[in-house]
Amino acid sequence: MIDDSKTSHTAGKASPALRPEKLLSDEAIHDFRHGLFFGVPHTKAASGTRYQQGQSGNPKGRPRKKPDLVFGDTILPARAMLLDEVDRIIQIREGETVSHISVRQAISRAQATAAMKGNVIAQRDILQRLDQAERDRATGIATEHAFWNDYALRCTAATVEARQKGVSPPEHLPHPDDIIHEPGKPVRLTGPLNEEGLARIILCCRIRDLLIMQDAFDQRAFATTKADDQDPGQDHDHGLGLGLSSGSGPGQDTGQRQNKDPGPGSALLFAILLNSALPKRFRIDDYSILMKQMRLAAMTRRVLTKTLYREWQSISVPKPRGATFPSIGTARVQLSLMFALARGSTDGSLNLRNIANRIFNNNARAIMADHDVRF
Repeated sequence: MIDDSKTSHTAGKASPALRPEKLLSDEAIHDFRHGLFFGVPHTKAASGTRYQQGQSGNPKGRPRKKPDLVFGDTILPARAMLLDEVDRIIQIREGETVSHISVRQAISRAQATAAMKGNVIAQRDILQRLDQAERDRATGIATEHAFWNDYALRCTAATVEARQKGVSPPEHLPHPDDIIHEPGKPVRLTGPLNEEGLARIILCCRIRDLLIMQDAFDQRAFATTKADDQDPGQDHDHGLGLGLSSGSGPGQDTGQRQNKDPGPGSALLFAILLNSALPKRFRIDDYSILMKQMRLAAMTRRVLTKTLYREWQSISVPKPRGATFPSIGTARVQLSLMFALARGSTDGSLNLRNIANRIFNNNARAIMADHDVRF
C-alpha cells in the first residue's frame, strides 16, 4: 500500500536518484562551444596576465594611420587630378596688379586674407601650420649644422694626423673654411665641392694674377705713349667685341671722351672684382696686390711683355703680344652695359641669346644706344 501523503509531497520534484548526472562543468561547455564556433578553444587567461584595474588595455595607444601609397594615376586618378588642379597656374588681380600664381598659392593667400580680416578659424589654422613649419625648419637646420660640424672636426683631425706623419694634408672638398655657419640659418658652402670646381677656382686665381700683370704692362705702355706725345686715350677694343669706342659714354661726343679718358686701369679693376668673387680662402689682400705690383715694376719691359704673352697662352687665351686692355673709361661703360644686360635678362625684358645673334628688340636697342654701342 502506497502512502499518499508522501507521494503528493514529492510529486513536483524529481528524486535525487532519478536526476540526470552532470558530466561536464559549465566552463568546459563554454570552451567546447567556443572551439566549435571559432576553431580554437577558449582558455581563461592566467591571473598574472589579466589587465589590472586602472590599467589601460592598450598602453601604446591606437597606431597611426599609414599614408596611402600612390602607384600612378591609374590606381588613384582622383588624387592625381587634385594634384594637377592645385598646381594649375591662374591669374589673379590685387588692385591694379595682375599676377600669375598656382591654385595652392591662391588658397593660402585667401586663407591669409581671411585671417587678417578676423576669421578665428583661419587664424588658428595658419598659426598652427606656421608653428609646425618653423619647428620642422629649426630641426632641419640643427641637423644640418651638426652634420657639417662633425665633418669639419673629422677634416681637422685628418689634417693634423697627416702633418704629424710628415705628409701633405689631404685636400678636403668641400673645405672646412668654405662652410659658413650662421645661427638660425642653413649652412652655406662658398667653395668648390669637387675636383672640377677646384680646377675652375684655381684658373680664376691665375686669371686674377694675370690681370694684375696686364695692368703693369698697360701702365708702362701708356707712359711710353704719353711721353711720345701721342693720344693717351687711343686704345683697342679688347672687351665685349660690340664696337665700343674708347672711353665712350652717353651724352658725350668721341673727341671729348678721348680727351677726358683717365688712361689705363681696367685690368686692375677686373682683377679686384674677380678677387672679391672668389671664396675667402683664395682671396688676396691689398698688401699682396701691392707686393705683386712692386715685383712686376722691377721687371724690364721686354721680360714683362714676354712673360705676359706666355702666361695668356698657357690658359688658352689668344691675346696678341703687346696688346693692351681698354682704358678705365671704356671699362666703366662695358661694366655698366653688362649690368644693364643682366638686369634685363633677369626681369625678362631682354633675351641674351637673341642679342648674341644680333637680334635686338626695342629695350636692347635703347641699352645699346645709351652705352654708345654700334650694332
